[in-house]
Amino acid sequence: YNLQQNSSMLGSKIFTLGYPQDNLTYNEGYISSMKGFKNDSLSYQLEITSNPGQSGSPVIDKKGNVIGIIVGKKTDSYGTTYAKHTSSIIELIKSLPAEHAIKINNNQPIQYKENTDQVSKYQNYIVSIKAK
Repeated sequence: YNLQQNSSMLGSKIFTLGYPQDNLTYNEGYISSMKGFKNDSLSYQLEITSNPGQSGSPVIDKKGNVIGIIVGKKTDSYGTTYAKHTSSIIELIKSLPAEHAIKINNNQPIQYKENTDQVSKYQNYIVSIKAK
């Protein structure tokens, strides 16, 4: 993944990959607000379908950059979903102790490819974690 360090723009087209069921699911939408739940400036509001089990799914822009991670959805609407900006994730990664350090990728090998090519590459890195 390439974590986009700058905020995307209002109206930007995005897609997600996740496991709300037993199968990998692709959804497409757009950024509908630059602020998330309760005007959280470190989150986006998205117009995209999401279901229970999709939290933690990457939000990917048309260039193949991860711009956020799904954290929840509005329960009384069909498509309103919230995602944390990658800036929050980058700060978390940078705060890890040295023995747990993660290198942040600055290269984008699948940039500007068709969505089907991007999905084909990313699907190998999307997993489902089930708690019992």
